[in-house]
Order: sequence, then structure tokens, then C-alpha cells
Amino acid sequence: MKITALKLTKRNKVAVYVDEEYISSLPSEIILKFNLKVGSSLNKEDLDEIFCKAELHKAKEKALNILSYRARSCGELRKKLREDFSEKCVDLAIEDLKKIGLLDDEKFSIDYALHLYKNKGYGIKRIIYELKNKLIDSEIISKVLDDLSLDEDLNIEKIFKKKNFTNLKDEKSKRRAISYLTRLGYGWEHINRFFKR
Repeated sequence: MKITALKLTKRNKVAVYVDEEYISSLPSEIILKFNLKVGSSLNKEDLDEIFCKAELHKAKEKALNILSYRARSCGELRKKLREDFSEKCVDLAIEDLKKIGLLDDEKFSIDYALHLYKNKGYGIKRIIYELKNKLIDSEIISKVLDDLSLDEDLNIEKIFKKKNFTNLKDEKSKRRAISYLTRLGYGWEHINRFFKR
């Protein structure tokens, strides 16, 4: 098999023709990496490797586009990339992004847990739930929460002041307040302390 033509496309890719037949459009980086030119001879193994590298290049481009909107966990990005790419290709793309520091589940978990704690007023139970929804490994969640040592009592105190839970007179209002705090992820042992004051 011989490359009989290379034509630049409108999308800055190169259309590759083998034995007068169009086979694919490849990124120019792949053309340069494999030193492809008119007259180059290729066998099936060469073509397979070229297509594999082209798919990986495409997967990384998509991953970078996804990460440009907001930080993601490895699991979230993996799930998104699996919609368009093979398992092997997704694994390679994720590993490459980890190596250059664009993916780090521990750092992501710390930042996200602090955001939920400070900005949303979430308790530890809700933070764990949200991190699991982001497909973070349980070991990383445990390590991150141990390292952060979040003060749930302090958060509940802020919520009590902000929501004016200090002047609850009737049972219905108390139940509503307890329900609200429970949804935020606080356990009864923390909530009860404030109602006993």
C-alpha cells in the first residue's frame, strides 16, 4: 500500500489517500510524527498504529475541551470520553493528562469538598455523597476528609444565624429546621446540640 495523495482539508486536517482511495483525515501532528508523505509505503500494522495514535490525539483534544469548562474527576472524564472512544484509548488519554497534572482526583476532591463546605454549607455526609457522585474513589474521599478536618458545628452555627433558627418556638418550625439541616448532610448528634442550647 502506498500513499498516493495528502490534501489539506477545511478543518486543518490532512486527507490521506492510499492507492488512490481516501482512507481518513488525520491531524497534521500525526502526519509529521509518522513522517507520512506521498510515495510512503504502509502495511496494515502501520495503518493500525497511525489510526490508534490519531484516535488518542482526538480523545485528548476532547478531554482538554471538556476540562476547559471546569475541573473534573478522572471518573467523570472517563465516563464522558467512553461515549466516543475505545476503553484503551480513554485509559491512555487519562494517564497522559495525569502525568502533566491536568487530572488529579485528590486535588479535585479537596477543592470540591471545601467549596461544598464553605459555599453551600454542606455537612460531611452530603460532601461524601457529592464526591461519590463525581466518581471519586472511597479511599481518596476518606483521606481528603481526614486531612481537611471540617468543623460541622461551626457550619451549623452559621446556618442557625443565617436562617434565624435560634427563635424556633413551635414543633413544626423545629421539624422544618431539622429536615433542612439533615438534607445538608448533618447528623443528629450535631443538630441536637444546637436545639438543646
